[in-house]
Amino acid sequence: MFYGYKYKDKILILFPSWEERSFLGLAKIVRSRQINVIYIIEKLDSLNKQETENSLKRIKEFSQSNNIIINTINLDNELLSTFETIGKSIESIGPNDKITIDITTMSRNIIWSLLFFLKQHFSKVDIVYNSPFDYSNEWISREPSKPRLLFKHSGIINLELKNCLVIVTGFDADRTKQLARYYDPQKIILLIQDGNKFNNSLRNKSDIHKQMCEELGYTNIDILNIDAYSSDLGYSIIEDVISKNIQDYNIILASLGPKLSAISIYKAYICHPEIALSYVPCNEYNINYCTGIGSTYEYSFDLECLGD
Repeated sequence: MFYGYKYKDKILILFPSWEERSFLGLAKIVRSRQINVIYIIEKLDSLNKQETENSLKRIKEFSQSNNIIINTINLDNELLSTFETIGKSIESIGPNDKITIDITTMSRNIIWSLLFFLKQHFSKVDIVYNSPFDYSNEWISREPSKPRLLFKHSGIINLELKNCLVIVTGFDADRTKQLARYYDPQKIILLIQDGNKFNNSLRNKSDIHKQMCEELGYTNIDILNIDAYSSDLGYSIIEDVISKNIQDYNIILASLGPKLSAISIYKAYICHPEIALSYVPCNEYNINYCTGIGSTYEYSFDLECLGD
């Protein structure tokens, strides 16, 4: 299936949060892409609930004042229910609609679930990500929960092979440790965001993540650089890692770093459905962990495996 030159509706799917860029990004996307329909994903028990509700109110008021049709997708905290609700909610999207997903403040499991269901009807969607103006020097998240495999994305486990855990790391090394502790892999590959964007070279140091794994007794640890802000969102690095290890290991992929890495990881899954996708929810997020809105990244994402 492919897009024609005329679209019935130009649809934006978003998952608002309390962050400033959640609302500020909506206004930018609506104006630049002439959005006339939005799907707002809401969690009934969201973190920082009051602040998130204030943001939602602004988003809905802005949409109504610009004559944008609003559809709401209400999610609970049950994994299967969340997955199925997303699937049912987008059934009304037609083949002649143009889809944009704003992943800025969207949870990784929701991003991947959307891509899974949209893949059944579309060959391409547009991805938009708005970085913050800056991150706070304080903590970002606390109390990482038990890692989870996305429903229908748990991979094909070969009992004769050992497990390889591939992590695109972020600012929270505790979540790296939580993944390593939970999956007990025989090999760990840490993909560290390249460059010093948002003081990355200090906050996302390879030594810190490696130490977290070593504290659990792991020694078979490889470290590579990745750039999730590059033109392929770091996909070539991920694909190379998979091709070199897939014959010897069951591969589990996790994205903790730049949100755009969730897209390149899903592209890898489309081409290698035998791998597993994992994410680590947290029980607490710092309400002031970022400020403002920075650069906008736009990506046309193929929902078919087209290679490089």
